[in-house]
Amino acid sequence: MPLLTNAIITFYCACTICCGVKKNKSLIGITASGTRAKQGQTIASGNRSIPLGTKVEWNGKVYIIEDRMAKKYNYDNSERFDVYLTSHEEARKGGILRQQKIKILK
Repeated sequence: MPLLTNAIITFYCACTICCGVKKNKSLIGITASGTRAKQGQTIASGNRSIPLGTKVEWNGKVYIIEDRMAKKYNYDNSERFDVYLTSHEEARKGGILRQQKIKILK
């Protein structure tokens, strides 16, 4: 798979602001792949054509795509990724990083 340029990186946590209200509280922090999100390891992809479990490298660190962003971000093979952090304050401070290079690892 190619090196994705001009990717957008955002940040999220498991709160109701970032992920919405869950009817089942035990599902809070559970990713689309069924794992518990982990800071420094979990990344969500807006591009649903990239399989869950795929490893990507960003900023010298390897993450695993274990989650999905909202369906509205799956447009034109979106190059948008959402990095998991444990606190909403950290996620909010992370902001939106544009033109980031993401390397899809095989």
